Amino acid sequence: MLIAITLLLALQDPEPAPAPKAPAAAADAEQRTVAVEAATRALSKLAPRRARISAQEWRAAEERMSAAVMAFAEQPEGLAWEHYARTIQATWRTQCYGACALLCEFALEHNEPTPELHCQLGMAKFSLVQMHLVPFDQRALARDAAAAFLAARELGRDQAPEPAILFRGQALAVALDFAAAIADLDALLAHPEHGAKVQRPHTQRARLLLIGDRAADAVAALEAAHEAGEATEGAFFLVRALAFADRLEDAVARARAAWREEASAEHLELLVDTLGAAGVFDEALELLERHPVVREEDETEEDLAERRRSRAALAYLVGLRGQQPADFLLRLRDALEHEVKIGSVDELSVQDLDTKKEPRSLSDAPAAIASWMLRQPSTCFGWANDALYLACIRALPASKERSLEGSLLEEFLPEEHWREIHRADAAAVARAMLAAHRMLPVASGILTASKLLAR
Repeated sequence: MLIAITLLLALQDPEPAPAPKAPAAAADAEQRTVAVEAATRALSKLAPRRARISAQEWRAAEERMSAAVMAFAEQPEGLAWEHYARTIQATWRTQCYGACALLCEFALEHNEPTPELHCQLGMAKFSLVQMHLVPFDQRALARDAAAAFLAARELGRDQAPEPAILFRGQALAVALDFAAAIADLDALLAHPEHGAKVQRPHTQRARLLLIGDRAADAVAALEAAHEAGEATEGAFFLVRALAFADRLEDAVARARAAWREEASAEHLELLVDTLGAAGVFDEALELLERHPVVREEDETEEDLAERRRSRAALAYLVGLRGQQPADFLLRLRDALEHEVKIGSVDELSVQDLDTKKEPRSLSDAPAAIASWMLRQPSTCFGWANDALYLACIRALPASKERSLEGSLLEEFLPEEHWREIHRADAAAVARAMLAAHRMLPVASGILTASKLLAR
């Protein structure tokens, strides 16, 4: 889930720390600083021509910049605050957000912390959210950003930098802390100076309420948005809010009206999804049969393939008619055309030599499928990936994986995935991952999937 952010450059240059303890001067401090500045300048000069230069030339420039940053951060000896500030500014202005975040953390480790420095770290981390394609990575970066913004607020109090006030709630939402994001937005809207800067406040609040399991409040917020003349991005939010508020008849009526008004693929899937959640399966399946996925103007093959996978998942879930079969995980995986790999291994099987049974593929294990879902980038069928992930997490306690199979999976799956899958609140996190799709128009089966997995 990506959140657009707009930042004013004037707010991003860190202010000097109050009387930092400067280490003894070193002869190469200025040279290391200049090397970072030169490397980032070279990268920024190449950026406008990136489409015309070779991948090797661009990669070489990035590697030179990375080497300069790592050399700068090897040791604090000889570095004055000026050196930290110049390198942070250079990497931020050239959109080298990972390097900027590293330098901010390095500066915080060796200098008196300031609200501006924490805020700069938060902005670098939150900018990285938009550069990363994998939601699992985005959530980790968003958590770091929210923590940095909070530190900036606590240090700055009434004088906290504006981005720390405006963007912490968005970072909390990406990090799946919906209750905290709602509270943060409410506090922001009540702020005498910054509250007026929130665009479409009722719509923003409705989104958070919808994903935060406060659907009835989301309906009220959307009605307030309509009265205020805010653009609410069509019927999607209201239909879903009504459905999650257990007003399925109203939701179906709204979805039908949207389909009659504009017979688009998006409105078709919204109606089918709403009918699926309401248990009107025959009509939903008939609509899907009468209106297959067709290529849109200027649509790429990749985008078309993604939409077809999303539609296949929607059709499969509606076709279940509210009942989960025993092989639900494998069937939904197949509908999405996933070929599960275990870490870097294409195939891993075990066989009981005593019973002479056929080898069992560990790629079918819930933990393996869940790990594969954590590796997936953002796509229009991300809602179905997260539905599959939730089903995997729920299946883990009841799975029949033997100790040997479990040990093999723990050995071969990425360590961070294994920790995430087996954390104490894994099921709650998985539910939040699925809930986050409620505010995305492209999540074509979110109502049906949520209803099915709520049973």
